[in-house]
Amino acid sequence: MSLLSYACRLEFVQSEYLEAITPMSVILIAAASPCHPCRLTENELKRRGVEYTKYSITDPGMSDRAEALGIRSLPIVIVDETTAWGGFQPTRIRALPVSVVA
Repeated sequence: MSLLSYACRLEFVQSEYLEAITPMSVILIAAASPCHPCRLTENELKRRGVEYTKYSITDPGMSDRAEALGIRSLPIVIVDETTAWGGFQPTRIRALPVSVVA
């Protein structure tokens, strides 16, 4: 996927689904069942003091968000309209801008 189409997909997700979320809050979409990478990601976000809102992939609209982003692994971490990733990625969590950290 090109960078431009990825940005357009994120813009769609931002405008369509994330109206209630402030631009610098982190969204975590996790599995409903036990998911080791989901738990590791949540623990790392907490340890780093990153504020986040957690949703289950089974919550209404969450699978649509994941599909729009084109990310196929859980958890999905959405930072803002240009930054999102799938899976446990501690390096990316540690690299979050200071303004996202509480």
